[in-house]
Formats: sequence, structure tokens, C-alpha cells
Amino acid sequence: MSQLTFVLGRSGTGKSTSLRNFKKADGIGYITATGKPLPFKSDIPQFHAKNYSTLIAAIKQAEAPVVVIDDFNYFMSFEEFSQASVKGYEKFTTMAVNVVNVIETITQKETNQRFYILAHSENNEDGQLRLKTTGKMVSDKFVPEGLTNQVVETAVVDREFVFKVRTDGTGIKTPMGMFAEDTIENDLKELDKAIVAFYAPAVPAKGKK
Repeated sequence: MSQLTFVLGRSGTGKSTSLRNFKKADGIGYITATGKPLPFKSDIPQFHAKNYSTLIAAIKQAEAPVVVIDDFNYFMSFEEFSQASVKGYEKFTTMAVNVVNVIETITQKETNQRFYILAHSENNEDGQLRLKTTGKMVSDKFVPEGLTNQVVETAVVDREFVFKVRTDGTGIKTPMGMFAEDTIENDLKELDKAIVAFYAPAVPAKGKK
């Protein structure tokens, strides 16, 4: 099964910039909701998915070992604006279903790919880190982060851009033993290496079966 990791954080805390050490030769697919260029020089090919249908089709067709979906919140925002004149609660149900479909398309894909959803964050009433959503249906009825073991946060600590990676009860979570420290450098390539290493099949010692 493919691996899904949420990379959540406030604007300007290094979500897109964390891709800076990836190169086209690494085998990376980059999907953007906005079409804006990356904030650094890069040869990473970009695909602009303008709606959920295009996004889901791109996820299904993607063959790159690493696939990044950037500015994920904007899929929700653009859909909300397009439905502004539609009255009634059904439009919010449709919005929630679209988010669910994206997550399930990733998590049900029978590959060894790693998908990273980069998105703005918010904190709920209990102070828990959450994917920022349009409306309450997704966050209240369906918690996307619950379908993966990896939710990391971009942050600035002591003027350094970092990933918060160790489970701490605030919504950040990674499997036990994946990381020894609370934070790592803001580098998605290094995060990906850690995830690959953690899930690699154990190699039996010589002489043992």
C-alpha cells in the first residue's frame, strides 16, 4: 500500500521550500492546486490540477515513487467559491466527499509510493493540530489525518525552519521509533528517507531464516 504523510503548517513556515533538495532525477511528481512556481530554482516537473477530478486522475496515473500535492487547502477554497451561489447544506457534503475521495484514492493505491499532502494547518478547540478545511463536516465527521500514521508540522524554532516529527499529543504523530528527536531539518527529502528506512523489510542475520 502507498504511504500518506501530511505536512501541515502555517503560511511561510517552509512547506513548499522543504522540496528544495529534490531533483527531477530523484523521481518526484509534483501536483499543485494553484499553479504557482516553487519558491526556488528547480527542475521538478509540475502538474497543475485545477479541480478534484483532475487531481484524482493524476494520483491514479502517477508512477513516481514520491508524489507531492501542494497547497491542498486551495482545492477546497476554489470549490467553495465556485459553489458560492448554491444554497443549502448539500454543497458542503459534496466538498467533504471530494476530500475523502482524494485521501482514499491515495491510501488504497496498491503501490510502494509515498504521497505527501502539504497544507495549511489550524488548531481545533482542544488545541490539536488539524488540516485546515472549508466548513466543519470534514474536520468534525471525517478526520483525514486519522487515515495515516504520519502527520508532521512545519515550524520555526529558535529561528530555524524545522519539521516537528515526534508524537506529542498535539496532533503531530509518527510511528514509535521512527525518529529519535522531536524535530529534524526542514527537508522533505530527508523525511522521505526516514520513512523509507523505517518501513523497509527487516533483513535476517546471516545463518538465520
